[in-house]
Amino acid sequence: MTPSEEALIRSLSSGLSQETIVRMRLNDDPRSTRIIEFCKHLTHLVPKLKIQREDDSTGELPAISIGPRIDYCGVPSGNEIAPFLKALTALDRGTDSIPMDIGQRLQNIRPASKVTIFIAPSCRFCPEVLQRIIPLPIETEGVRLTIIDTTLFNDVAEINNVRSVPPVMVDGQYRWTGGVRLSEVCTAIENRDPSKLDQSALQRLITEGGAYDLARMMFTGWITSQIEGDPD
Repeated sequence: MTPSEEALIRSLSSGLSQETIVRMRLNDDPRSTRIIEFCKHLTHLVPKLKIQREDDSTGELPAISIGPRIDYCGVPSGNEIAPFLKALTALDRGTDSIPMDIGQRLQNIRPASKVTIFIAPSCRFCPEVLQRIIPLPIETEGVRLTIIDTTLFNDVAEINNVRSVPPVMVDGQYRWTGGVRLSEVCTAIENRDPSKLDQSALQRLITEGGAYDLARMMFTGWITSQIEGDPD
């Protein structure tokens, strides 16, 4: 961590109104060690931050979890620092940067849509996209955000055919590279095909008592396919 990055992180202390809890999701992946080291340094620079360790056995990527719906899979550096700090501040103070109509449209989405953004520390465009998307999982329950640092998880980037950053993906069904408007993300979430949701999303929906919602979404999708002339 450079001195300028340390100074920027120290400034977070004045931006937090109270003690804020951040979780580390750790497993046997050797990159968990990098996250542990970063979080130790983070709490040294910002005493108001408290770190909780969660040992994971589900196969998820190791991550820094900010609130219940943001997973940061990486170690923030370079251009990633500012949006990472914004997420911590928003967790503490909330944010009013989401248009009311979008917040209302996403609030009751079930299961929560998985939005994934791949980033890199040297990317000039990543901070703008992150700062636009980060308020969604802070202010609504309809979005879960996973941020993946391609320098630390280059294998995950290759599997997802990421050739440039920052691509934004919604439930693996929609994808943008470069600029993306919140209205586009919102529309994609509303129009997703529930039959193509991954297993973890379906499991969450059922365990959270949303079996009726799942059936409704699948029925609506079937009706739409008949109207559009899809024989399947």
